[in-house]
Amino acid sequence: MFVGSALTLNALPPQAAAGAWQTAPAPAATDAGRTTATPNPAGPPAGGRGRVNPTATLYTDTCAPCHGTGIEGGRVQTLFDDKWTHGTDDESLAKIVANGIPATEMVAFKPTLNDQQIWQLVAYVRTQAASHKEKPQLVTEPHGQVITSENQKFNIDVVSRYLETPWGIAFLPDGRILVTERPGRLRIVDKGTLLSTPVTGTPKVWEKQDGGLL
Repeated sequence: MFVGSALTLNALPPQAAAGAWQTAPAPAATDAGRTTATPNPAGPPAGGRGRVNPTATLYTDTCAPCHGTGIEGGRVQTLFDDKWTHGTDDESLAKIVANGIPATEMVAFKPTLNDQQIWQLVAYVRTQAASHKEKPQLVTEPHGQVITSENQKFNIDVVSRYLETPWGIAFLPDGRILVTERPGRLRIVDKGTLLSTPVTGTPKVWEKQDGGLL
């Protein structure tokens, strides 16, 4: 029996660079009564993209020629599947980018990249790898669902509904269940039925920010 709520996380791509191309109109030139707009030399690049992600560009220029830009990879395996042959933690990946791998096509980039750029590449690879993973599906009706973990298989049994942010549970000797609700109420579930009246005499809680009856 579990009392709780579901939380889903969606991996997001790296944030685009804070700066944007300047698109303010340039002074106009007048020619025989006609007004002609003067092109902005600092306008957006071809293709209409107003923002540029410098780390994505760095990856495209440095890593993509061999590893590709997607999960399918390029001349060698992709970096976005979390299956690296050499190194698995961030420190190892940074060292590989900096020093290369002897007797392979992986050259050392330390002569051309600084430490900040190397760590930006590591963060970009990690973020893209997370974004390519299969996303968990939201289960709107968990009752009766069978969950298989690494070592166990168990069923989800919903014993009570309509609780407001249930947080903690405790079992009484007679089989009833005490359930705390974050806003400050202490509820009783008796044989699968949520009693309508909360337990009285509980102290007032500080229900602000991360506080509440937890």
